[in-house]
Amino acid sequence: MNESQHSPIRTLVVVDDNRLGGCPRRIFHPQGEPLMQVSDEILKCVAFLSCLTAAGQEDRGTAFFVSQTFPGGQPGEGVLFAVTAKHVIDKAKSKGTDGKVYFRLNRKDGNAEYVAIPVTDWVKHPKTSADVAIATIDLDFLVYDHLSIPQKMFVSDPQETAHGIGPGSDLFFPGLFVRHKGTKSNIPIIRTGTIAAMPIEPIETDQGTVRAYLAEARSIGGLSGSPVFTHLGLNYTTPIHFLGLVKSHYDIEDCLDVSKQINMGIALVVPDDDILELLNSDVFDPARKAAQDESAERRRKLLPKDD
Repeated sequence: MNESQHSPIRTLVVVDDNRLGGCPRRIFHPQGEPLMQVSDEILKCVAFLSCLTAAGQEDRGTAFFVSQTFPGGQPGEGVLFAVTAKHVIDKAKSKGTDGKVYFRLNRKDGNAEYVAIPVTDWVKHPKTSADVAIATIDLDFLVYDHLSIPQKMFVSDPQETAHGIGPGSDLFFPGLFVRHKGTKSNIPIIRTGTIAAMPIEPIETDQGTVRAYLAEARSIGGLSGSPVFTHLGLNYTTPIHFLGLVKSHYDIEDCLDVSKQINMGIALVVPDDDILELLNSDVFDPARKAAQDESAERRRKLLPKDD
C-alpha cells in the first residue's frame, strides 16, 4: 500500500470530559478528536417500563433515574428516584393484571432482568397539566449497569444559573423503540432535534391543556417518559443538562382522511421544573430522612470504639 494511503493511527488518551452537567470526569478518547457523540453514560440512565398482561409483558414506555443528595452526604449517598410520564403509569395500571409496574434493567453480566414495584408506589403530580410520575427505588448498582441523573444537572435547579436555552437549541433523548428493544439486553435509541418553542403559554392537546416545550423531533409511543437533554452552547463539547421528559407527540388530522392522524414531528416535553416540584415535595421527605439516618448510622459504625 502506498504510504499516502495509510490512515492516521487513532490513539486513545485520557481527557477531561465536562459534558454531563459540567461534572468533571476523565475518560479515554481518541487523541485530537472532538467529543461529538452522545456520551454512552446517557444511555445507562434509562430503563424500559412494562406491565404484565395475559399475553405476557407489554411495553409501556421509558423511565429514567434521578439521584438526590443531602447536605454532608458522601458520594453515592442519597435517594434514588425513578421518573416517567404520568400517562405511562396510568396505562400500566389499566392494562396490567397484577398491580405492578416492571422495569427492564440491564445487568452488568450483559443480560436484562425485570424488576417490579407496586403501581401504588408511583406518586403522580397533582397538577393535571404536569405529566409526571415519580417513585423511590432501591437498585444495587454493583449488579445493574445503570446510572442516575444528579439533580444538579437539571436546567432549573436552584444551584444552576440561567443558560440561555431557547428556540433552536439542540436536544436529544434516549428511550425505548418497541420494534427493537433488544433480546438479551436493553438497547435504547437516541432521538435528536431542537427546541421549537418555549413553555410560555399553555398548549391545547387532546388530553387537555399542558405546559410544555415544543421540540422539533419525532416521538413514538415507547419514548414517553424519556429524559430530554440539551447542550448548553453552540457545539457538542459544551455541558449537557437535563431539560425535561417526553410527554407525547403532536398529532394533526389528515385533511384528506379524517380517520387518520399525522405525527407532525413535534414532541411535547414536560419542563424539568415540574419534575423538581414533585421531587422536592414533602411526600418524599420520609425517603430523604431515611437516607440521612442510614448515612449517619453507617458513619457511626465506622467510628473507633472505646476500649
